[in-house]
Amino acid sequence: MLKQAVYSNKYVEVFCHPEQKLFELYWQIATEEMSDDEYRDTTLELTSFIAQKAQEGVYRAEKYLLDNRFFMYEIPQETQIWQRDKIFRPLIAIGGKKIAVVMSDGYRSQHLIEQTFQESQEANLITQYFSDLEKAKAWLFSTKELQQD
Repeated sequence: MLKQAVYSNKYVEVFCHPEQKLFELYWQIATEEMSDDEYRDTTLELTSFIAQKAQEGVYRAEKYLLDNRFFMYEIPQETQIWQRDKIFRPLIAIGGKKIAVVMSDGYRSQHLIEQTFQESQEANLITQYFSDLEKAKAWLFSTKELQQD
């Protein structure tokens, strides 16, 4: 299982498993101080990178594991809608199918993440929430669309 580091800044570290068609995003505690512009710039830059590599045939991006346990940024509703159009739809266009989200303990952050991913479901990405990283990974590789955590 070859794991490649493909993107990193103070807010997120991203790894790719090319053979598994999997991207892993590990959000950092620094997201607590993230501005909306920084969030949009980070997610758009990452999406553009993934899309470019998919078009070049370098990576196939079907599955995403988002470790949001340290994700503290509160995503405004306007940005949730922006994310559906500028992030989720392009990811689907390059083959995105499933997202496993490992949630943070922060209630407000968790609630806003769920709202954000409701937008992803409107964009036809199958999304499931977990509190356990290993269960999230197992679900991504299962044939089940939904599973209880």
